[in-house]
Amino acid sequence: MDLALALSDVCEGLHKKQSVQSRVLYLDVHGNEKGGIMAKKDSLRTRLLREYAKMSKTAPREAKTWKEVATRVRWERLRKILWRRYDYMQSM
Repeated sequence: MDLALALSDVCEGLHKKQSVQSRVLYLDVHGNEKGGIMAKKDSLRTRLLREYAKMSKTAPREAKTWKEVATRVRWERLRKILWRRYDYMQSM
């Protein structure tokens, strides 16, 4: 009788484990379980504008170090993409 109860407990445990696994939709790169609907991404234009605004705060006109030069080059690249693709001109 005890063997039958032990087997039923094991079967219930396996059943519960399978139901948990069926709810997990995917694992992220770190191995964390993810489930549910993914959030909708912002449009490319929105992300470019956000990055452009962030870079505009720190990009110096007269770069003196290589880090400042890299920041300025990135800002110029974003500005050029926004200008050519989206006809974006920042109001002055």
